[in-house]
Amino acid sequence: MPIEFYEMVSVEHRMHKIILGIDGGETELNEISDILKQNSIEHYLWNEQPENIATAIAIKPYYKKDVEHFFSKYKLYR
Repeated sequence: MPIEFYEMVSVEHRMHKIILGIDGGETELNEISDILKQNSIEHYLWNEQPENIATAIAIKPYYKKDVEHFFSKYKLYR
């Protein structure tokens, strides 16, 4: 298995999963994805099929300090 996998498992107890809400819909998700690409932040843009509509972004586990500024304007989804 890749070393990256072992590193993630060893720190899993420190990982937090959060869901943020956005108001801009598909357009804003695509803009966020572009910004993440430009900054080499590994992520996955989820597209609902068969409509091919962007509905979510998942990022690879990073330290909060490394990525929080990309998401600071978004609030927790409740």
